[in-house]
Amino acid sequence: MSITCPRCKTVNKEGSVFCTSCGYSLEGLAPSAPTPPVSPAYVSQSPRNVSANVPITIETRYGVLRAISTFLTVLAWIFLVAGGLFGILMGMQEGAGMGLLFFLAGILVGGLLFSIIKAYAELLQIAIDIEENTRLTAELLERK
Repeated sequence: MSITCPRCKTVNKEGSVFCTSCGYSLEGLAPSAPTPPVSPAYVSQSPRNVSANVPITIETRYGVLRAISTFLTVLAWIFLVAGGLFGILMGMQEGAGMGLLFFLAGILVGGLLFSIIKAYAELLQIAIDIEENTRLTAELLERK
């Protein structure tokens, strides 16, 4: 048997004190009839969603953070290419000794900026992945 949250309609295991989705107190509520299991590809409904029968896929969450991560990745590549082009152009304008120095400096600065910005993009993606995995793990543990 399970307990359905009256606030967000999330199905919680019997004996749960609080709803796993919205935190509503489930003390004193009668268990409801068993419901068919939900596919692991879906996440429990959040209280913001009005229709509790339609599961939310994980990919629809954190759209803005995903967009920022993509923007930072593109920006990182732009800095890498711009640094290389700057190094080549400055190297061609100077003499042989200084040209090589400017070329290496341009590539080094472009690579450094690429590394920093790409690291921020990856950190955002890691944070999203950790949240998704935590949510799925909690859902799987609730089923046991």
